[in-house]
Amino acid sequence: MVPMLANGSSPTKLTGELLWIGRGTVEEIRLAKVEGKIVVTEGNISAVHGEACLRQGALGVIAVSQGRPDSGPL
Repeated sequence: MVPMLANGSSPTKLTGELLWIGRGTVEEIRLAKVEGKIVVTEGNISAVHGEACLRQGALGVIAVSQGRPDSGPL
């Protein structure tokens, strides 16, 4: 998996607890109490950023993806 920054990302230096929030649904984010934490999700980074960071006070989002299984040679 190749790491990359999402469009619109800004450089920063911060520390915070990493918190797995699964697919990053509104309910998962709310129950996780994300304020002051960096959330890790397999969900849509834009949607998770909007809910977790802009509405609930998370510090940032790391999104992981399984990728497309048939996207190239093994």
